[in-house]
Amino acid sequence: MKKCLLAAPACLLLTLTLSACADSNPGPDPTDTYYNPAIDGAVDQQIAQSTAEAAQSLKLLNLTERARGPAPAPELDVSRVPSDLLVKVTEINWSGPVEPLVEELANKAGYGFTPPMHRPTTPVLVTMSSTQTTVAHALEDIGLQVDKQATIIVDPNKKTVALRYDDEDQHIDARSAAPRHGAAGKHRGRRPAAPAGGPGGPGGAPGAGPAGGPGGY
Repeated sequence: MKKCLLAAPACLLLTLTLSACADSNPGPDPTDTYYNPAIDGAVDQQIAQSTAEAAQSLKLLNLTERARGPAPAPELDVSRVPSDLLVKVTEINWSGPVEPLVEELANKAGYGFTPPMHRPTTPVLVTMSSTQTTVAHALEDIGLQVDKQATIIVDPNKKTVALRYDDEDQHIDARSAAPRHGAAGKHRGRRPAAPAGGPGGPGGAPGAGPAGGPGGY
């Protein structure tokens, strides 16, 4: 009977010891290896959708910019270009005002250069780096660069290359409309011309006018 009474506390002590050991060494957290295919699939789908929308937005933006920009120039028809404009230019490396470059290309083709009547306050700049090109192709490239700022006019009949800035007409019109104060003063003091029909009209003096017109002024 005493053995049973002693054995019971021993069993109880062993149980408490095992329980304490179990509490001091917890097992791995099951959430570390938790995997839910539904949630992960939804996240992947959302990322893919956002990427597709971003790509579509860039595509639409590109199309919009192309629509706003000028239409691409047609390719130069070499068969219709005079042979003197197809002179080869070995190398062009230029970054600066457009006028000296156009003049140099005109001289290269044996053409005369007609400078603009008006030059803008800020020079129109172009950049060209090309090898083994022709005068015609170089002028075409320059024309595309100065679009809406200047115009290059090539006249094969007169063999001239002219450069005109797009605001040149406005300045010419402004000069034409301006009152010419000096012109009125220029004619002051001139005697009126003798009336037609008789040599040596009133106040006329032979030899005062053009040769062969007695009495003229």
